[in-house]
Amino acid sequence: MRVGIFFDYIPEAAGGRYTFQTELVRTLAKLQKESGHSFSLFVDERNLRTIETAPEFIGLEKVPYRVSPIAHLLGTLGRRFNVPYLDKVGTLEKTVLRNGIEFFCFLTHAPYAMDIPYLTLVMDLQHRRQPWFPEVSHNLDWQNRESNFNTVLKRAAFIVTGNTAGKNEIQEFYGIHEERIRILPHPTPEFSLLPPNEDIDVLVQHKIGKDHPFVLYPAQFWPHKNHANLLLALKNLRDHYGITLSAVFVGSDKGNLEYLKNLTRELSLEKEVFFAGFVPPDHLALFYKKALALTYMSFFGPENLPPLEAFAFGCPVVASEIAGAREQMGEAVLYVDPKDPQAIALAIKAIYEDQQLRQRLVREGLARSQRWTAQDFVRGIFKILDDFEPIRRTWGKK
Repeated sequence: MRVGIFFDYIPEAAGGRYTFQTELVRTLAKLQKESGHSFSLFVDERNLRTIETAPEFIGLEKVPYRVSPIAHLLGTLGRRFNVPYLDKVGTLEKTVLRNGIEFFCFLTHAPYAMDIPYLTLVMDLQHRRQPWFPEVSHNLDWQNRESNFNTVLKRAAFIVTGNTAGKNEIQEFYGIHEERIRILPHPTPEFSLLPPNEDIDVLVQHKIGKDHPFVLYPAQFWPHKNHANLLLALKNLRDHYGITLSAVFVGSDKGNLEYLKNLTRELSLEKEVFFAGFVPPDHLALFYKKALALTYMSFFGPENLPPLEAFAFGCPVVASEIAGAREQMGEAVLYVDPKDPQAIALAIKAIYEDQQLRQRLVREGLARSQRWTAQDFVRGIFKILDDFEPIRRTWGKK
């Protein structure tokens, strides 16, 4: 089949989602000859120059598409008010059809349903599980998400999710038959499997003090990332156990940063907490290597990438006990109730004080990081395409 791949090039805005899809596209470029299908990468024309010169995407045909501001507005209105024909005006789908694409793949969530067969990923359905968070509920966000998922998932030929917890949510919330849902676990990001550039003094470059060991939390500043309870845990460690640790927060502001900076001041943690902003992968790698632990306190699942990155770098992990977490991470982490600063503090304290525990977590994490690779994921996509090809050959190109 002639297969189209959607590439949403927004590195800083998308965070882990960008890392994930970039890794898959890069791997697809390397492995495409293993498949009997041909692939074209569909890129917003504003980003085409960047993509064309990127060596990791060599060998993939790039097809630019353009969505005018008016078409974008009409599409948004079409999705919001469930008027399908508005969603087709001047959109990506016109370009896809002109190029004879027979099957389309969204390596993150599909922005809308297409008339041609397509595959989409579901990273989370937390607007259903936890609708109180502002990032999934304010400014019609809940309505937009619900309308979009309700259409996109029901129209999809296949839906890919990372574990059984994700599959169960898709079935429970949207009634999708299990034959159309495929489980492909998140692969460990490739940058974390490569040796970091030790010549960079990442602490100096980001003006991070070296007085205390630090815990690391790479996450966009959304409320659901739960930085606040981690800050309370650090205060608990200092005030009740005499353990002063620093924290390095890496990520872009999504509207919650100022609140967290104010909370840091209220808790008298200004000297211990460092807001590093968005950092490139080589800097993030060194943060993992130098950190006492990754403290991944997110309320959202059912999968998350940073624990896999930490595993690969030999960084112990404290993680939220949420649906899907144990399926992804096994016994390679210390699980805590993300609502409980005392429990978070005690888990960090255990890693700080118990060298044998730390070594066990590092050993089990390293083994866990080798279980799923981008090659495994892409070959899983190839298998889905192979399964669908006998069906797709029953009609011609539209």
